[in-house]
Amino acid sequence: TDTTILPAYQRFNDGMASLATATEAYCVGPSPAKRLAVESAFVAGMDAWQTVQPIDFGPVTKDGRHSRIQFWPDKGGTAARHLRQALQKRDSALTEPGGLIGRSVALQNLAAYERLLFVALANGPQGAPYACALASSIARFQTDQAQSILDEWRGPFRMTLNDPARAKDLATAMFKAIFTTLDRIIGQKLELPLGKAMAAAQPKRAESWRSGRSLANIAANLRMAALLYGAP
Repeated sequence: TDTTILPAYQRFNDGMASLATATEAYCVGPSPAKRLAVESAFVAGMDAWQTVQPIDFGPVTKDGRHSRIQFWPDKGGTAARHLRQALQKRDSALTEPGGLIGRSVALQNLAAYERLLFVALANGPQGAPYACALASSIARFQTDQAQSILDEWRGPFRMTLNDPARAKDLATAMFKAIFTTLDRIIGQKLELPLGKAMAAAQPKRAESWRSGRSLANIAANLRMAALLYGAP
C-alpha cells in the first residue's frame, strides 16, 4: 500500500491536476506551445491512469469510478453518440464547475477527452470553443475523482489493508487484479483490434488509438502488474 499503490495514485492525482491546468490555459489562449503542453499533459495523465488501472480494488470500485475515469471499450458507440449530441446542443451547464457530476459516464471520462482533443480540437479551439470548454470540464471532473480516490486510500482503506488480519484478503485482491489485468490486455487491448488475421485487423478498435498510446497503455499496465506481484 505505502510503497506501490499510494505513490501511483499520487501520480495519477498530480497528472489529472496538470491536465486540468494545461487544458484551461489552452482554451483561454491557444498557441503551438500550449497545444504541445496539453498533449504532453494528456499523455502523462493517461500513463498515470494506466499505471493504476490494474489496481481494480478499493475506492476506485465505488460509484462506477473505473468507467467514469475511462469508458472503454465502447462497443455500442454510446460515448461517441453522447459526445456528438453534447457538441450539437452546447449545453452550458456541462461546462460549469461541477457540471458533469451525475451525468453520463460517456461525457465524463478520459476517452471522451481524448476524442475532443484529437478530433474536435485537432485544429485548435478557435473554431470549437465549446469543445474546449467541455474538455476542460472533463479534466476538472477527473481531478476531483483522482483526489477523492487518493484521500480514501490514505484514510480508512489504508488502515483496513494494513491490518495483519486482512493480509490474506489483500493478497487475494492483488492476485485477482494481476489476473484481470492480463486477461484485459489479451482480450480487449490486443485481440480486439488485431482480430484473427492481419486482414481482419481493425486498428481503430485499439485503446487510445487517436493519441497513439495503445502500446504505451499496455506497458503501463504490465509495469503495475509486475509491481503488485513482486512488491516487498
